[in-house]
Amino acid sequence: MKRILITLSLLLPSLLCGAQEEVYVETRPGTEIFQISRKLEIPSDRRLHYDYSKDRKKKDKKGGRYLVTSLANRNRTPGYDTYIVSQKKKLFFVPMESVRDNAFIDRKNREISDAAHMLSDSLESCRNAHQAAYDNLISLTEDGARRCQDRILGIRHKPDSILNLHLREVMDEDVRKYKIIRERYEEWTRTLPLDYQYAAGLVAVTGTGLTRSASGSCDYKLDFTNLSKKSIRNLVWTGKLLDKTGKELTPKALTGRFKGPCPPAWPASFVSKNIARNQEADRIDLSSIAITFTDGSKYEIDGAVLRTLLSMPKEALPAGVHTASHLEGLNQFEIDHNQLLQQKKKVFRSLLPEEEAIEKSFLGLWDALKIEVSRRGLSDAGMKDILTEERFQPLLKRSCLEESVGNYLETARTLERTDETLARFRKENFYE
Repeated sequence: MKRILITLSLLLPSLLCGAQEEVYVETRPGTEIFQISRKLEIPSDRRLHYDYSKDRKKKDKKGGRYLVTSLANRNRTPGYDTYIVSQKKKLFFVPMESVRDNAFIDRKNREISDAAHMLSDSLESCRNAHQAAYDNLISLTEDGARRCQDRILGIRHKPDSILNLHLREVMDEDVRKYKIIRERYEEWTRTLPLDYQYAAGLVAVTGTGLTRSASGSCDYKLDFTNLSKKSIRNLVWTGKLLDKTGKELTPKALTGRFKGPCPPAWPASFVSKNIARNQEADRIDLSSIAITFTDGSKYEIDGAVLRTLLSMPKEALPAGVHTASHLEGLNQFEIDHNQLLQQKKKVFRSLLPEEEAIEKSFLGLWDALKIEVSRRGLSDAGMKDILTEERFQPLLKRSCLEESVGNYLETARTLERTDETLARFRKENFYE
């Protein structure tokens, strides 16, 4: 479609410019030409609706050679049928039948005819594309209404099916988020030295925090995500208790232990209670993390490596992100995951009455949108009116519908431009 419009945009100027190159015609002996005795009031020098009888005739007995200044159309027939020529600063009409060789005007008429057919074909193609976009938009509104109706029936008669659908949507969203977050984390780890990258591939410390009660008793919370392919049996941290100025408050290092197991790709959070009692305690400076896996292997992270892991951008891998999409075949994860799904089912079940009301409102919106598109959406302007209505915003924000609306608007604009181009072309060239 764009190729056709580009071709026409290049072709039209050459068609509408009349005789830009120097073209001479020879008249037959004994022919009559008609002098233009007054200034012509015409939109341009390349088209004309004129009656020869109003002009003085001049008989050219021997025939002559004249410079063509433009072409005219006396009877508004397709193409041009008259030359406007110049001789001694005077202008004359020269009919086609008076000229020995009409190859020039014949070529122009062929070009005009070819361009008209090309424009007509382009217009038909635009109409078809616009109709397809319109049909797709109507189909989407029908599908949206049907989905709402199915969900309402599912909520009312088969609540388990709608719950499973909800859970699938939730887990799909978890998968999408996890992929984005994991890509950020891996991008960050690629900037680290190789030995740092190995440690970063085992565990990510996603959060730490010290809380102090009124009596000075301190609890320390540590959040981490197991990024390895093995389950973690135990994780032991050690660190120093510091005040706001960074001064050590205890002579011995403090320690806390997580007792698992923590499956691969699963987040964990644990609190070490009453690890110290000090009113000035502000934070704990971790000095090491020792990991013991369920297969008996161990790994300790300390020093510069631990400080680097603790400096990880917090948005790279927040706690609580876990999906089954990348853990095929890990039974323990699947068991825990199924337990989580059952918990989510209980939550969703309590929301079903409200969910049915929401779906009913969406069903009404889909039906209203289909009516508006059918009634007003036959042009670019009509769709713009629909898009400005706030009630349809929740539907239009859905990606598939937003893309379809954009395609519909583009085909509407292209159709209008092509129609205007063809109308202007026909008027300019008297192609009726």
